[in-house]
Amino acid sequence: MRGQGLFHVQPDQDESACNTEEQRARIPPNMSKFLEDSKFFWTEYHRGTINVIMHLVSFSFLLYGLSVKSVALVLIGLFLFDEMGHAYNYFFVHNRDPRFGLRMIPYQLLYGSLCMAVLLKLFRWY
Repeated sequence: MRGQGLFHVQPDQDESACNTEEQRARIPPNMSKFLEDSKFFWTEYHRGTINVIMHLVSFSFLLYGLSVKSVALVLIGLFLFDEMGHAYNYFFVHNRDPRFGLRMIPYQLLYGSLCMAVLLKLFRWY
């Protein structure tokens, strides 16, 4: 019984594969899709030079607007430049691929609202 301890794994079993399959079995299908879409949103959806430049311009308007407490600058940064980057990717880079279209709007609203709430608190708007 040498080597037969509490944490002994049979040599022919792949420990990482078992854990991954068990973890997948525990995650509900809707949550799995949510996690996959969220990963897509934070990575692939925000790629591209023009998109990154537009987001940087957006963040500069947004952060400056937050610091001087200008609603107009915050809205310009948040909606105009930010969404122009997404629109550029959708229409020109990805040729209207449905993965980059309307299905990302709920994620934009969710993550945008959460980030905005944190930023408003950090900049003492409430």
